[in-house]
Amino acid sequence: RGFLVREMRIHGLRILAVIATFLAFLLVSSAISSNVNAAANGKISGRLINGTTSRPLSGYSVNLYWTDGQTEQPNKSTKTDANGYFEFNNLPTGDNYNYVVYAKYKNVEYTSQNIQLTDKNPSRKYDLKVYETTFDDSILRVESASLVLLDTDKTTQRAFVLETFMIQNPTNKTFLPTTNGPKGPMGLLRFSLPSGADQLTGLGRLANYQMIQTDRGFGTNLPIYPGPNEVTFTYSIPYSVDQSNYNFQLTLPYPTKEFRLLGKEGGPSISSSQLRAGDPVSLWGSRYDLLVGGPFQNRTTLDITFSGLPVNIWTIRPNNPQIWIATAALISLMLALAVVIINRRSRKVSEQALYNMLLAELASLDDQLSEGKLDQETYNREREALKETLINLKKLQSKSSAA
Repeated sequence: RGFLVREMRIHGLRILAVIATFLAFLLVSSAISSNVNAAANGKISGRLINGTTSRPLSGYSVNLYWTDGQTEQPNKSTKTDANGYFEFNNLPTGDNYNYVVYAKYKNVEYTSQNIQLTDKNPSRKYDLKVYETTFDDSILRVESASLVLLDTDKTTQRAFVLETFMIQNPTNKTFLPTTNGPKGPMGLLRFSLPSGADQLTGLGRLANYQMIQTDRGFGTNLPIYPGPNEVTFTYSIPYSVDQSNYNFQLTLPYPTKEFRLLGKEGGPSISSSQLRAGDPVSLWGSRYDLLVGGPFQNRTTLDITFSGLPVNIWTIRPNNPQIWIATAALISLMLALAVVIINRRSRKVSEQALYNMLLAELASLDDQLSEGKLDQETYNREREALKETLINLKKLQSKSSAA
């Protein structure tokens, strides 16, 4: 009987193994079939053209970057023929696949827009343009520049700012910023920053290039193609506890047709004597006050003020235990003072005067909370500490009266 049971178990395991192998085969076959179907007839072709001379470029490498969903796939590469023609075949089709054609010319990378291939339209033609380069930044014009006061953090005493520049290159050459050109370090694409600005972060295309920050701003090697180019970055401005009004200067390095200054309605106010009020605008679901001005010549310096910045009356952050140690020491000192006053029956400061002073401090806390100068956590802790001091003072007064 044991032999039969053992044989049945072995036989059952073999059956399960066969079934598992068969299922795995079906899954693999299905995946292969799916990939074969997806890769049946996709095609991207076009020409590589020198946009400065309008001539095709032969013998240059053209690359294809592509993804399957969120997963990057191995890049493909090909060479252009005598007429600048390139072609990529056997590409998967469908909404899940995204393609970008790119080529490098004169140390500048040029990319296509995102390309998708469908079963109905499996072939796409895209002519990729590249350009000769120039080191002359005098060709650049700023159509519009915007500075947005995004938010403030009272705890860290910081204002967070976003700037966006729409830079126009009206020529048929790409401006190539470099430190090795005739202007040296001044040959970079340059932007001004408020003094002390930090946490500089490039967005969009700028995120892929170097950013060299100085005490007056930063430079970058971001190329500026012919036509419109958007440059966006963020940074923070630290301000001190006595700087509810923060004044700074911003220099426009290129001729600027229009400059816009924006601050959220109900938040810190924005002002500049060189800008005029415009109609409020909606951004990211919020309303923003707008100041606008221009045109401005290059090297124009704008004077800007942020008013009503929230300040923390504590020089130490509220979540730092040292502040509560300091508060406890202050309360202990006040209690000791109360004891001395009561015991010595001082003529200069009466018990009632100290009691009134503590009540005034409570009222001051309420005012600071309503004005946004104190966060809720600090308010709660300070209020409880003052209330405890009042209770202890009352007890001391009662003992003094009994004596």
